[in-house]
Amino acid sequence: MTNFYATGGTLPPDARSYAPRKADTDLYQALKQGQFCYILNSRQMGKSSLTVQVANRLREDGIVVVIVELSGFGTQLTIEQWYNSLLTKMGRNLGIKKQLDTFLRNNPTTPVQRWMQAIQEVVLTHFKQSIILCFDEIDIVRSLPFATDDFFAAIRSCYNERAQNPDLQRLTFCLVGTASPTDLMANAQATPFDIGQAIDLTGFTFAEAMPLAPGLQGQADNPEAVLRGQPFLTQKVCELFCQHTDAPLTSGQEAAYVAQLVHSHIIEHWESKDEPPHLTTNRNRLLERDNSQHTWQLLGLCRFVPVTARGNARSAGNGIAFDRVNGQTTGGQLQVFNKIYAQVFNQQWLAQAQRETLAENPYLGLSAFQAEDAERFFGREQLTAILLEKCRDLDTAQLPRLLPILGPSGSGKSSVARAGLMPALLRHFLPDNVQVEIFTPTYFPLKEMAKLLVTAQ
Repeated sequence: MTNFYATGGTLPPDARSYAPRKADTDLYQALKQGQFCYILNSRQMGKSSLTVQVANRLREDGIVVVIVELSGFGTQLTIEQWYNSLLTKMGRNLGIKKQLDTFLRNNPTTPVQRWMQAIQEVVLTHFKQSIILCFDEIDIVRSLPFATDDFFAAIRSCYNERAQNPDLQRLTFCLVGTASPTDLMANAQATPFDIGQAIDLTGFTFAEAMPLAPGLQGQADNPEAVLRGQPFLTQKVCELFCQHTDAPLTSGQEAAYVAQLVHSHIIEHWESKDEPPHLTTNRNRLLERDNSQHTWQLLGLCRFVPVTARGNARSAGNGIAFDRVNGQTTGGQLQVFNKIYAQVFNQQWLAQAQRETLAENPYLGLSAFQAEDAERFFGREQLTAILLEKCRDLDTAQLPRLLPILGPSGSGKSSVARAGLMPALLRHFLPDNVQVEIFTPTYFPLKEMAKLLVTAQ
C-alpha cells in the first residue's frame, strides 16, 4: 500500500498511519479540563503529530485551538520583534489579525505585558468559548538573544489569576518541544511547569501499533508479526518493509527478515542512510553540549549501561530521549531501552566519542593534573572556590603570605593547586601582567627558587 506510512514531518489529522497512544487521551483530557500541559521529549517522537491530532478532536468539541510553530520566527530578533511576531501569527490563525494589529499600535507597554493584554482584551473578548494556545518548538527560546523567563512567568500568572478573573479559566496553554523545563526557565519560583501536566510520550505498545498493520497487507501473510520484529522507528521500518519486499513474506520469517532489513537499511553505515535525520539528531543531542566534561561523563554512563543491563527492549514503539534511550531506571537498575540505539551507539562508538570529547583519557592515574588539564579536571570545584577566596584574603594580609594545602600522599593536593587554583587565579583574580609559577623545593629550596626567578619572564 503506497504512501500509507510517513517518516519525518507532522502527520495531518486524516493520516491513515497515525497510531494513537495513551498520550493522546492524556493530552486531550488535560487540555479539555483547562490544565497547562507540556510535551517535552526528543525529536521525531510524534509530539507535533500528537498535538495536531488532539487539536482536531478539541475543535470538534467546539474549542478554539491555535498551534503556533515558533521556529519560523527566527532567532536574530529583538524582544519587541519576537512578541510582535507571536501576536501576528496568533492573529492570522484566529482570523483577528486586524484587531490585534490595532491593539499593538495603541498600547506602547512592554512586549510581554502587551502580549498578555492582547490575549485578555482582544482574544478572550472576541471568542466566548474556551481557547487553547499551543506553542510548538518551544526550545527555540533558548537561542533568542534575550531572556524569556517573563514569557513563562506570564503563562503561570494566567493560572494564578483565574480566581480573580473568570475569563482566564477559558484560556489554556500547551508547550511542545525538546528541552527540559529547567533548560527553558531558570527562575524556579515563577515557572509554570510545577503547576502543569507533563505528557509522557512512550513507545508504542503492540496494541497501539496495530493501526500500522493495514499498510502491510499483501506484503506479509502475518502483518502483526512484522510489527513485533523491531521495537523502534516503527513507521520507518514498516515503510522500508513495503519498499523492499517483492513477494509476500510467509508466516514465521518475520523476525529474521525485519532484523536483516533494519541492519542493512538503518544500522549499517547509518550516517549516510539517516534520512530524515533521527539518529544524527540524537547523536548531536548527546555530543553538542556546552560542557565537554558533562559530555564525557554522560558517554561514560552510556558505556556502563550495556554491561549491567538486562538487554531487552521495553516496547514495540519509537525510542525516547537519548539520555533515556541507552539506559533507563527500572527498579534502581539501568536497562537497555531499544535494539537499534544499542547497535548504532555501541561500545566502540561510545569509546571513540569519549576519546574525541576531551582528546584523551581524563584520568591520569597517580600523575598530577597540570594547569593545561583544567578543562578535564572536575570534582574539586567547591575546594577550588574556598582556596580562591583564601587567596583573596591573603592579598590584604600581612607578610608572610602563605596558603598551605596539606593532605595525605595521593589525595590530590598538587592537582587541585595546578589544575584548579592556578587557572582560577588567572581567570578571576590576578591582573594580566602577573605571572604564576610552580616549583618543587627539593632539598635546596632557595637554589630552586633562584633558578625559577632567573628564568621567569
